[in-house]
Amino acid sequence: LVFLLGRGGNQRAALKVIIDDQKRLDKAIDFCKEHDDADLWNDLITFAVKRPDYITELMRNIGTYVDPTIIIRRIPSAMTIPGLRDSLVKTLHDYALQISLQEGCRRVTLNDVGELLERLMRLQTRGVYVGAITPCVACHKPLLSEDVRYAVDVVIFFCGHFAHGYCDDRLLACPICAPKRAK
Repeated sequence: LVFLLGRGGNQRAALKVIIDDQKRLDKAIDFCKEHDDADLWNDLITFAVKRPDYITELMRNIGTYVDPTIIIRRIPSAMTIPGLRDSLVKTLHDYALQISLQEGCRRVTLNDVGELLERLMRLQTRGVYVGAITPCVACHKPLLSEDVRYAVDVVIFFCGHFAHGYCDDRLLACPICAPKRAK
């Protein structure tokens, strides 16, 4: 039934079956992790704050799916929860570890972006050699003519290929490199 409800798009009803009928908090936590939906987590937290042992279990297993302060704020002030300190320490440690990992990934990504941007700038600012017999990528005729009367504009693509200006009217991209990028 849970599978059918979940696959049918009614995850809240599936979670309700797990919680109310099966009374399996571990399965409910796994279900919420699988779907990673804020409303499902909210429903599970609402259910769990009614029972101290469920709060402990939830705190130990939520990982980084839910901000732990959301659960802590919803715990009734008069409730005594066994093992809360250990659960909080584990949850906050997991949360801090996740934040640390995200920060590390961000630094690596920024470094990679910087290096790739520098490389792109070097490639785009370098000179391009056009020889006397360099062919046009569109018509395959030599780009340059020794007779000035037949001189035409030359288009240089960023990939380093060349085309006559009049051939470029038909081209939106380099005919050699564009098919490679489309694959």
